[in-house]
Amino acid sequence: MTLARLFGRLDRRVPLWLRLVTGVLVLVTATLLVTGYAGSTLLRRHLVAKTGDELRLAAPRAELALIRDGRIDSPPAHGVPSAFGAYLIGPGGRVLERSDPSVTNDRPDLPDFRTDRPPLFRPFRVDGTGRSDWLLLVRPVRQPAGGHVVVAESLAEVDATVRQLELINFFAGIAALAALAIACFWLVRLSLRPVRTIETTAGRIAAGELSQRVPDRGDSTEVGRLGTAVNGMLGRIQTALDDRAESAAEARRSEERMRRFAADASHELRTPITTIRGYAEMYRQQRATMPPDEATRIVGRIEETASRMGGLVDDLLLLAHLDQRRPLARDRVDLTSVAADVALDARALHPDHPVDLIAIGARDAGPVTVTGDEQRLRQVVSNLVGNALKHTPAGTTIEVGVGTETGPTGTSRAVLAVRDGGPGMTEMEAARAFERFYRADPARARAGGGAGLGLAIVGAIVDAHGGTVELTSVAGGGTTVRVTLPM
Repeated sequence: MTLARLFGRLDRRVPLWLRLVTGVLVLVTATLLVTGYAGSTLLRRHLVAKTGDELRLAAPRAELALIRDGRIDSPPAHGVPSAFGAYLIGPGGRVLERSDPSVTNDRPDLPDFRTDRPPLFRPFRVDGTGRSDWLLLVRPVRQPAGGHVVVAESLAEVDATVRQLELINFFAGIAALAALAIACFWLVRLSLRPVRTIETTAGRIAAGELSQRVPDRGDSTEVGRLGTAVNGMLGRIQTALDDRAESAAEARRSEERMRRFAADASHELRTPITTIRGYAEMYRQQRATMPPDEATRIVGRIEETASRMGGLVDDLLLLAHLDQRRPLARDRVDLTSVAADVALDARALHPDHPVDLIAIGARDAGPVTVTGDEQRLRQVVSNLVGNALKHTPAGTTIEVGVGTETGPTGTSRAVLAVRDGGPGMTEMEAARAFERFYRADPARARAGGGAGLGLAIVGAIVDAHGGTVELTSVAGGGTTVRVTLPM
């Protein structure tokens, strides 16, 4: 198994806090071992060097103590330190005189001067009869006969001092590692508390609590940046889920509107189709005996019903066209001129209704120009005026107002308002006025040929031009429809 694979398995099986604490302890242990070994080695070298210096100082005294007046003095004089061993080696390599140290029973293994050539004036190590090594220094005897003086000192005290230091380092290291382990455990656990908070939050989110968020700790730390990133990710997920839910809800609403639209369209088309079929059947059965004026009336009714059905189909196609967001013509349209034309047509077709063209605000009735589809904008004004004519009694004044105003963003926009003094609508009727196929008075609207699409078409056209439409009505106080369009 490779080292990378081993660490990979540890990453999956060992908790992060344990890996961090273990890593710190391993590094500190290695540091203590290296520093302890280096300290022991340096101390040993220092003590050995100090012992060598002592041997250099003791060697002349030992020579003076062992040799006096050109002869060997026996027993040796008391000038030799008791911690040292002093040995007089004859020219033949035989030990002529010795003074063993009194502080230990251990003795050094002296080199064989007959075969070996030990270094002179330089301390060197040799084995001893015990467990400790010895440090020797050899210097030649300043006598005509020759020979050597050997001064020796045991390294037992050096070994004991180094061992004592190693024991102190060992137990101090154990205590330090124990204290460090406890401190690291609490410090790492405390430092990882935000990570555990993130883990808990993620678990709650996985359980379905999508509104949960990680506490904000700023971006100055890694955990804070992690929390910010997690919150950003959760926000995007929440937005995506909300968009998905909204899309699904909108799809359901659209499907429901489509079903209702199809049902309403089928219902609206069924009536003229039934009428046409009935008149056609009547004409087929009675054409042989039918008076010419009756036949003319039946054909006229068929044509009238077919025309109304064609208008309904045209309205449905227009709504479908607007629902698909197909681009409209983008021309400069004089909204004042369009409103004046519609008002003039209304006066001609409905002389019993006064239709006035007025200016909105302090503006005189002058050109108000917008960008859009002139045919569709003309249809907006016609539908609004026609709707007012249809739902108000004779003699009711209808006002068509055109002007400009400043929007919330400071930009100018055109305003078209159609106001009547008719019976008005209830709050519920006003709220549903722009729904497709909705009629405030179904019986009267059907008798007048309306399918309930006029205001729905107005809303769709205005929306396609980037405008807004509002309806305000008070039962018994008239109705006002206000359209705003970007200029």
